[in-house]
Amino acid sequence: MGEALSQLHRVAPEVAERVDHWGDIIGFRNILVHGYDILELDVICDVSKDNLPVLILTLRKLLAEQEQR
Repeated sequence: MGEALSQLHRVAPEVAERVDHWGDIIGFRNILVHGYDILELDVICDVSKDNLPVLILTLRKLLAEQEQR
C-alpha cells in the first residue's frame, strides 16, 4: 500500500493526501523494504492490527468515489 500511495501521490496528490498519515504509510513501506535489519516485529504487528482496518476502510471509500465518476 505504501508503494501504491507513493505512485498515487505522483499522479493525483489531492487524492493520496485524503488518506490519513499517507506520508507515514509511505515511510513505513520504505523501512519494511530497505530497513529490514532494524525491524521490530511487535511494532509491525501493532501497526497492522491497529491501523490497517482503518486504512482499508478509507481506501474502499476512495475507490467507491472513483467508480462513481
